[in-house]
Amino acid sequence: MRPFKPVDFIRLATFTVSPQRSHKGFSPLFSKSTPEIYKPIAKDHLLQRLEWVDAQLQNYPFLMGESYTVADIYLFNVTNWARLVGPKLTDFANLIALRARFGRTAFGARSHAG
Repeated sequence: MRPFKPVDFIRLATFTVSPQRSHKGFSPLFSKSTPEIYKPIAKDHLLQRLEWVDAQLQNYPFLMGESYTVADIYLFNVTNWARLVGPKLTDFANLIALRARFGRTAFGARSHAG
């Protein structure tokens, strides 16, 4: 069992990855009001957060261990935004593997149906 609770990962996704926060995560990449000069900085910050998440998945198939939780589902959905605004997730093998596990489920198929 992980030393974290699902809510810890949901907080991470909400406050550092989610586009709904005005100064973190994907939000600056979506906003037309974000100066172009700032977008590479925003992507770098986001990449640092994704790198940390990827490291958390190194020894476990899901964020909390052997079974998925709402935190994994939320992470899957949030990282879908990378397809729209970047960054590319190709350097995050563990995150890609998590996304692939969800992509094979009915949940994953519905989330891509769009």
